[in-house]
Amino acid sequence: QEKGTSDFSSFGIEIGLQYHFENLSLGARISLPKILKRKWNYELSEQTAASLSKNSLSGEDRFEIPAIYEFGLVFRPKESFAFSLNYRYAPYSKGTYKLARPDSAFRPWVDQHSYAFGARYQINEMFSLMAGYRWQPSVFVPDGVAYTEHGPEKTIVSFGARLSFGSLGSIIVASNLQSLKYHDTYFSNTNYATEKVQNYSIGYVYQF
Repeated sequence: QEKGTSDFSSFGIEIGLQYHFENLSLGARISLPKILKRKWNYELSEQTAASLSKNSLSGEDRFEIPAIYEFGLVFRPKESFAFSLNYRYAPYSKGTYKLARPDSAFRPWVDQHSYAFGARYQINEMFSLMAGYRWQPSVFVPDGVAYTEHGPEKTIVSFGARLSFGSLGSIIVASNLQSLKYHDTYFSNTNYATEKVQNYSIGYVYQF
């Protein structure tokens, strides 16, 4: 039996650029290379018929994440309607790992190409509706699959509404549904595992 904790820490810098036309905005962002640290400690207990033994282990793992690139655009054919596209490239396979101790279950992350689009419709000065869709591969590759260059695809569908109070700020209510299906050789009945997550959020935005 294993029982313990993990603490993650990281510091990153992002550089972005935006260029605005009359009905079109273009943007790009680079997340500079950074280091993700994981400090862990756990207790390993082994029970036998004669005795109970406990061993305490601790260490720090490091993942040197390469630069991540993101590009996007927003098109406004009308004042009340906006359409957005986004592309994100994370070359995780170029990262390096430093593990505190050997781990036979460890698998390096694979590259991630993510695509997203969204739309916003402003009904009046106070109220607007939003919707979006994101296609995002996972960073892991299941055991026993033929492809190894990318992970199983996750889809995220989101809806939201914004209520604006002018100089007093805005209230945003949103919901998104995340769906992931991947091959699982250890799942004897269907050989597939499915994950679905529904999130709800409410926030307040005030701009200076």
